[in-house]
Amino acid sequence: MIKLFTLWNRRPDQTHDEAVDYWTRVHAPKVVAAHGSHLLRYACNVGLPADYSGWAPDEAPAWDGIAEGWYDCDDPADLTALLGATADHLRAGEQRFMGTFRHVITDQRVHRDLGRAQRGVKMLFMLMRRPDMTPDQSVAYWRDRHVPFVRDLFADALVRYTTNVGLAADYRGWSPHEAPLYDGIAELALDHSVAEQQAFVRSNLEALLEDERAFMGTYRAVATREVLVAGQPDEFLPTGP
Repeated sequence: MIKLFTLWNRRPDQTHDEAVDYWTRVHAPKVVAAHGSHLLRYACNVGLPADYSGWAPDEAPAWDGIAEGWYDCDDPADLTALLGATADHLRAGEQRFMGTFRHVITDQRVHRDLGRAQRGVKMLFMLMRRPDMTPDQSVAYWRDRHVPFVRDLFADALVRYTTNVGLAADYRGWSPHEAPLYDGIAELALDHSVAEQQAFVRSNLEALLEDERAFMGTYRAVATREVLVAGQPDEFLPTGP
């Protein structure tokens, strides 16, 4: 199983709400239909207003929305072939609301999954490793040491928690950029509201930042509202064999 993230910003002549409405109501169902049985689950993560100052390296989210697809394949080449074969069919729809977009193909590992939808915000953190660390070193610290720390810190408020490590892939021909922006993406589905999440992070900011600096060079955070287009909210996330 491979997970694909598509991070996008709206066309400059559209509002956020106009772009999101077309994405979730018209385009996302077309993606699900085009990718058929290969697509196990598909979520639209809609960017929400949030105050990132003081705890994220940048004070505004990087993206209007992040599409998240779980695919029944094990080789990035198989996924890029599928996406390349359907790119022409979907391109006109993408151009109706996207100004720019980037893809990141990832290997997902699930660290908590209660098998239900969260009652609050879904946070996505796009990570770049420290420049003095190799990808393997950064991932090892992230998954072996940072994940247990975060899981214990958020405790019962954490409904789902996955780490998604970027995989090498050939993006040419179906993505406007040939390399992913990020080394990995952390996904936290919470029972916190946006305001509760911000307050919680600020109350634990010193400990969080200290541990993040051990393996991250930088990151971007996006608070989102999940719109599930394929799959059920009360089922466990797809995983590999």
